[in-house]
Amino acid sequence: MAFPANWAEMDTGMGCNWRAPLYRFYDERLGRRKTFRYVDSLLKSQWLEPDEIRQLQWRELQRLLRHAYDTVPFQRRRFDELGATPEDIRSPQDYARLPLMEKRDFVQHQDELLSRSFDPATLYTNGTGGSTGEPMRYRLDRASYEWRQAAHLRGNMWAGSGLGRREFHLWGEPMRPGSRLSTAKRELWHWALNHHYANSYHMSPETMSTYLDEFNRVRPEVVIGYSYSLYLFARFAADHQRSLWRPTGIIGTAEKLLPHQREVIERVFQAQVYERYGCREVMLIGMECEQHRGMHLTAENLYVEILNDGRPAQPGEVGEVVVTDLHNYAMPFLRYRNGDLAVASDRQCACGRGLPLIEEVRGRTLDVLRTPDGRRISGVFVPMFFKDYEWVEEFQVEQDQLDRVQVRLKPAGEYRSELLEPLRSDLQGRLGDRVRIEFQIVDCIPRNASGKHRPVISRLPIDSVTEESYVAGGR
Repeated sequence: MAFPANWAEMDTGMGCNWRAPLYRFYDERLGRRKTFRYVDSLLKSQWLEPDEIRQLQWRELQRLLRHAYDTVPFQRRRFDELGATPEDIRSPQDYARLPLMEKRDFVQHQDELLSRSFDPATLYTNGTGGSTGEPMRYRLDRASYEWRQAAHLRGNMWAGSGLGRREFHLWGEPMRPGSRLSTAKRELWHWALNHHYANSYHMSPETMSTYLDEFNRVRPEVVIGYSYSLYLFARFAADHQRSLWRPTGIIGTAEKLLPHQREVIERVFQAQVYERYGCREVMLIGMECEQHRGMHLTAENLYVEILNDGRPAQPGEVGEVVVTDLHNYAMPFLRYRNGDLAVASDRQCACGRGLPLIEEVRGRTLDVLRTPDGRRISGVFVPMFFKDYEWVEEFQVEQDQLDRVQVRLKPAGEYRSELLEPLRSDLQGRLGDRVRIEFQIVDCIPRNASGKHRPVISRLPIDSVTEESYVAGGR
């Protein structure tokens, strides 16, 4: 596959595609955003030598540290406790002296983490569903948002994506229905981008048959979806001997892509699968290229460490993922431990890109919920559901019978019984009336043997479709 050097080259290479130049005009001229300027930069910088990328990354980190020290009370206090200033950080070893940030820091020190150089009213507010069971909220500035979008676009381009190209997304629908106006805006946006969506939270035989019809009608060039949902979709098509339109590439994300899942998806779709890894706090962290041997880190936007017992993991070792967002000046993430595990690498990819690699991500698979009406609901559903209930600090959903689930909730503050009813009604509507939901309000959520929190636990007998999710579900 030939890769464009910039967006102008990509636009002219897509035939009669009026969407790409129109979107760029809208984004740059009307929206006054720099997203595509950053995309152009990233398409060039990916081919730099590894040393050049490390130098670029270190310059960005030093600028960020000075800003954080001068304008962010929480970060200033951490430096003061070390007896250090940004000028003392001259090497990765020096930077490793800075304590790790945890999710709880964003819960307990939200105001102190904001930079005094930004007006809070101008910032984006976002939050995680808490795939580790601990929801959090954070802020980011416009430039950081644009860098994230640019990194996301570049990564997807490796799989054949591009503005205006037909995409089929097997993705979770918004957890809360919006107003008619917001729904109309979202649908218009999807139409303008040529994106077509199927709800991965409702993967029943009836809906998947409908999804297959829509997929073949759309004839997408790129397919993007939760890894498990893509696998389930491919299995359904194969089991029912349904032929599928052949896309250019497939992107599996949000859950760990297991080897046999990749084999089934590629065989059924007759297209290569590209695994994508990220977290909501910083978006794209790593992405497979056409070599499919490890994931390239988004080094121009993130400084990523893989740590084993607090030290840099050796090549081939599993370690914790620690990220620094180089462009979120509004709320700097400095050495943020996101709860994931990855395998370190020191290889240089045969594709020629100078971007560093990780061999693979571990521990991204969540258990699957099953319902009496035949649906299998990806574990991604659970953290996405709870993220909008701010009174819930931690959660855990356990299923031990097909028609029963137990939900454990740790309140963020003083619990009042009236808080539970809207949540109960909402969850019941999504799981169905045939599922009995038992709630427990608890003081703590138990961890597994490795000290990790499992937000979704399935104790149902393993079947041929969900075996891999059940076995790999706990992190």
